[in-house]
Amino acid sequence: MFHVKPSTATLSGQELDALRHALDAMQRAGVVVPDDGESRLIQYAELVLSENRRTQLISRRDEPFVIRRHLLESLAPLTAVEMAHFQRVMDLGSGAGLPGIPLAVVCPGVHFVLMDSKRKRILFLRKVQKTLGLENIRIVLGRAEDRPVPLEVDAVIARAVAPLSDLWGWSLPYLNPGGCLLAMKGGDVRAEVQVLQEQFESVVVDIRAYSKQLVPETANRFLVVVHKRV
Repeated sequence: MFHVKPSTATLSGQELDALRHALDAMQRAGVVVPDDGESRLIQYAELVLSENRRTQLISRRDEPFVIRRHLLESLAPLTAVEMAHFQRVMDLGSGAGLPGIPLAVVCPGVHFVLMDSKRKRILFLRKVQKTLGLENIRIVLGRAEDRPVPLEVDAVIARAVAPLSDLWGWSLPYLNPGGCLLAMKGGDVRAEVQVLQEQFESVVVDIRAYSKQLVPETANRFLVVVHKRV
């Protein structure tokens, strides 16, 4: 198994403690974390911070909280859905690899397709893939709505990309029968859900909470699961 020697030069003790506590909570909840999961996640956080000095991947204000505000939220869907039930998942609008990279680290048995329309982000994702030795990801340059490559996936996951109706419309051509959209959302999504259900009458919407150990309730973040009515 590939092992990574972590570098914690720019990560605070609070951030590292938050990651360890979250991984422990996931293990207690039945999520199996690989032995090298913590070290790979730490190195990924360092890569994000290093690249952020050249190409903005996350807000500068978020840099001191890259683990708590980005990595842990990216892992939070594992506490709301059985990711291991999927064989292939597309991370739509992956950006810095959030949530795709953290999920790929913790779920080596699931294949993740990371799609983004920005070439600089794609180059960064390729660097991450090579540095971390991730064999379960595929990186695609393009916009989902343009269908740059033919793909079939069991789920599409997206974090802060677009309204639900847009996400569902973009996801449909890629989803296998019975597939679903996993939309990472926050705030009041009632209007988005209403528009979605008006445009696609056959959809079922399920809003699921995350573990408070990864995303506190005060953050008002949750997972919106969308699928076709059977």
